[in-house]
Amino acid sequence: MVKQLNPVPEYYIEYIKSAIGNLYNIPELLKTPLIAYYDTAQGQTSAHQLRRDLMGAIETLNPGKVVSMRSTQARLYNLMHLHYVGDMTLQETAHELGISLRQVYRDLKRGQENIASIM
Repeated sequence: MVKQLNPVPEYYIEYIKSAIGNLYNIPELLKTPLIAYYDTAQGQTSAHQLRRDLMGAIETLNPGKVVSMRSTQARLYNLMHLHYVGDMTLQETAHELGISLRQVYRDLKRGQENIASIM
C-alpha cells in the first residue's frame, strides 16, 4: 500500500492540487504559490520545470511491473497518471480503471497527499 511519506501541511497539499490541476496551463502554473520555489526570473521556464517536477513526482508513484495491476499502488499511480498527465476526467478514469467514482475521489486525495510529500 502506498502511504503518505511525511506529514505535509494542508496548505501545501492545496498548492499541489492547484498546480497539478493546471499541469498543461502555463499561465495558471505561473500563478500557483509553488512557483515561488523556482527562479521566477526565468518566467515560463519556471512553470515548465514545475510541470516536469510534478510529472516526475507522479512517476515516482509507479510501482513497476513487479506489482499486480489490481494492487492499491498500481491503481493510485494509474489514477494520477490518467487523470492529470492523460487529462482524463474523473468519470473516464473511473471507467478505465473499473472502479467507482467514490473510490476515485478517495484515491485522488491520497495521491495528492503523496505527490505533496514527494515534492
